[in-house]
Amino acid sequence: MRWPWMVVFLGGIASGCAGLNYQAALAPAAALDPAQAYLYGHFRLIPGSDTSPRLSLQLTNLESGVPLNFVFRPAGEERYLVAVAPGRYQFTQLLIAPPMAMEMDVRHSAFRPPPEAGPQGMPFRVAAGTAYYVGDFDAVFSRSVDHFVLFAKVKLRFGIVRMTLDLDTATARMKRVYPALERVETAPAWPLPIPALPTALRADSRSPCCPARRE
Repeated sequence: MRWPWMVVFLGGIASGCAGLNYQAALAPAAALDPAQAYLYGHFRLIPGSDTSPRLSLQLTNLESGVPLNFVFRPAGEERYLVAVAPGRYQFTQLLIAPPMAMEMDVRHSAFRPPPEAGPQGMPFRVAAGTAYYVGDFDAVFSRSVDHFVLFAKVKLRFGIVRMTLDLDTATARMKRVYPALERVETAPAWPLPIPALPTALRADSRSPCCPARRE
């Protein structure tokens, strides 16, 4: 089932503590542990985006509170298959972190897509021995600096511009890279079928996911 939608998502930016537990994708030849659950999907920066500082989407284990961060990467590097403990999870924040950042240096924005946009902001549960598809995410990130005589102003623009749920296509792509996926059950993170929605949804200025810029 394919369910794409497009919206520029961005809440207010704040500085504060946030986990920096970046997830590294498993190697293509990795064996899968039946005692673990697995998540797969794509987290892509659209062409023209900056790769530093890092933009990531945080997944939180709702039982332990442990955060897992999925870094948005350029096309060709955006594929993820990761092992997680069985339990309940939810995507909760977008994070911006400079290289070698301490936790207090991280800027974060709550991830709250509108309900009509899809289930990606909702909690989901995973069980051992199954690989769950969490969707494909396209994001934009740009940073510019205006220099003045006594100071410089940094402008950030970031957000998720497109989220797609295409279980069959994404699973087939991942199995070509990860042969071990052929030997485990695969499933959507959120129950299917999903109601059909318009191809593109654009937020207005009153929406919590409206386009914005930090200056």
